[in-house]
Amino acid sequence: MTVTTEEAAQIAGVSPVTIRQWVRRGKLEPVQRGAKPLRFDYAEVARAQRESRPRTWLHRHAELAERWRASEMAEHV
Repeated sequence: MTVTTEEAAQIAGVSPVTIRQWVRRGKLEPVQRGAKPLRFDYAEVARAQRESRPRTWLHRHAELAERWRASEMAEHV
């Protein structure tokens, strides 16, 4: 199933401008390049959205806590 830029934006929860930026950056490849409007594979839009999801401070905090625990364990061995 293919979708337009506007539909892809709705699916990904971003603006159409962001979809066009993803295309320019190579994060999302249109099915029909040169066609107006661009068409995208639904599954590829979902994949690009998952990969572009920003990490929250909570994810970063968990990573730092894990590194600290690992370093503490290494010191006590």
